[in-house]
Amino acid sequence: MYLPKLFSEARPEVLHQILRTHPLGMLVTHTASGLDANHLPFLLDSEPGPHGRLLAHVARANPLWTELKHGDPVLVVFRGADGYISPNWYPSKQETHRHVQTWNYEVVHAHGIVAVRDDAQFVRGVVARLTREHEAREACPWKMSDAPADYLDQELAQIVGIEVAITRIEGKCKLSQNRDRRDFDSTVAALEQRGFLSLATSMRRSRCNTAASHHDGVAMDATASRRRRSAVPPFPHQIARNMATDREFVDYVVEQVALGDRLTFKKMFGEYALYVDAKVVALACDNSLFIKPSAAAATLAPELKPGPPYPGAKPHAVADPLLDEPDRLRQLFLQTAVLMPPPKPKKAAAPKKRGK
Repeated sequence: MYLPKLFSEARPEVLHQILRTHPLGMLVTHTASGLDANHLPFLLDSEPGPHGRLLAHVARANPLWTELKHGDPVLVVFRGADGYISPNWYPSKQETHRHVQTWNYEVVHAHGIVAVRDDAQFVRGVVARLTREHEAREACPWKMSDAPADYLDQELAQIVGIEVAITRIEGKCKLSQNRDRRDFDSTVAALEQRGFLSLATSMRRSRCNTAASHHDGVAMDATASRRRRSAVPPFPHQIARNMATDREFVDYVVEQVALGDRLTFKKMFGEYALYVDAKVVALACDNSLFIKPSAAAATLAPELKPGPPYPGAKPHAVADPLLDEPDRLRQLFLQTAVLMPPPKPKKAAAPKKRGK
């Protein structure tokens, strides 16, 4: 799947939590009959192998188990919390009106190798574990032994076990990480007011996890960020020690602008300069994006507020509000490049004097 680094989630404990909270997975297979998708409740067993395994069962009447071959590659998709995000929820929209709607979501893709288990003992074990896990939430849990033994045997005979040994697992949590603190908090509040508590909780958890992992710069409070910048003495070695932009933030900007080889970047004193056609068009400083001063920003994005990328610098257009509007950001990069002077040719190195 398309996976911008800003939204990438690779921590096993977070991925496993999504799987356990939303266990209905979509098993995607490719057999002689073509592509197929079956929706099954899965049980995660995290112990065996490097990534664990997924256990489920299908109806014996389902042709899937006869079409699958032992060792076939499969994909299981789990969808966590999700929901529509209105631009009206952003306080900054009321100031600029330059925002669009989006959709927040969590999703986990588990790639693996499948095994069909037409084995009464395996099937009974899977059903027992699924029952214990989900009945544990009940005040008076149902037990398999509550059903007559002969009836239970008949029911179990009508299903076939499925085991997926996970070979690769990846997650995507698109949860407004690219919004500033004001817009983020307002979005969470709007979701809670409308009853979308699961998505709001996921967003809050993601924000806390991001901060704990030192990747909170993308959605950091703009006022606090400016205060930190103004407190740093304007000396390069001190800037390098006290200010730094995460590489993940720069990668996200590059992915959003999507200009291929025309867009490059270079690290300088812990921050980054971004180039289009070898011309500097923007700076990434303290996990914020600053567009070089020109008529392009005033024309294409007049709502952007000015701010210095580092102490003592001229005001640049702070382009963080455009991070979720890739088309506008791309045009701003291109037009800024047109207005920038060509790069200065490098001076030829002086010939070395030969020793006598």
